[in-house]
Amino acid sequence: MVGPAYGRIFDHEVVAAVREMNDDGRWHIPAASYQATDPLRATTLYASDRDVFIFLVDEENPVTVDVGGSTRHLFRGFMLWNSEVGSKRLGLLTFLYDFVCDNRMVHGAREVKEFSIRHSKGAPARFAAEVRPLLRSYANSSAGGAEAELRRAVEKAVGRSDEEVAAWLLAREFSKPEAGQIIDLAKREEGDARTIWQVVNGGTALARSISHADGRVAFERRVSRHLRAA
Repeated sequence: MVGPAYGRIFDHEVVAAVREMNDDGRWHIPAASYQATDPLRATTLYASDRDVFIFLVDEENPVTVDVGGSTRHLFRGFMLWNSEVGSKRLGLLTFLYDFVCDNRMVHGAREVKEFSIRHSKGAPARFAAEVRPLLRSYANSSAGGAEAELRRAVEKAVGRSDEEVAAWLLAREFSKPEAGQIIDLAKREEGDARTIWQVVNGGTALARSISHADGRVAFERRVSRHLRAA
C-alpha cells in the first residue's frame, strides 16, 4: 500500500521507452563468447514482478581517439533500472567503456553520468518529460562531442612530475596511496602519468582491482568525471 505522495512508474513503461529509443536495433546486450550457446547467462536484461534492469551497448559505432599515433576505441553503454513497488529509484547510468568481459563486468568506464527519479507524486510526469527524451537524445547523439573531449584529455597535462600529478589527485579527494597507485598504473598502461587521459586510465586500471561491482563503479565514476577537467 502506498500513500497519495507516491508516484508509480511502471516497469513496462521503462521497457517501452527503451524499445522506442532502439527502433533501429543498434543497442544490444554486450557480446559474450558463450552468447549463442547460453543466451540466458549472457543476457543483461532482467525483470521480475517488481523490478527491471536493462544494460545495453552500441558496439558498432565506437568513439575513437588518437593516442600517441595509435587509434583507441571506446564504446557507449547505458544501464536503466526501476522498481515499480518503490524499493529503488528509477535510475539511468550512461558511460563510455573499453570492454565488457564474459562475466558481464564493465571495464574502463569513463564519462559516467547518472540521472535518477525518486518515486514521489510527480515521478510519472518527470519520467515522460525527462527520461524518455534523455534516452532518445543519448541514442541519437553524435560521437563527435565525446571524441573532442577525449582529445583534450589526451593533450592536457596535469603536472610535470609525479609529485605535481599526485598533488593534483590529492586536491581532488584521492588518498595518497590511491594517487601513488594511479600514477604507477598509468605509467604501466599508458607509458606515463602526465596527462588527464593517462591519469584517468591509471584510475580505471586501479578500479579493476576492486572486487565488488558497486565499489568498482563508484571508483570509476570518481576517476572518469575528471575527463571533463580537460
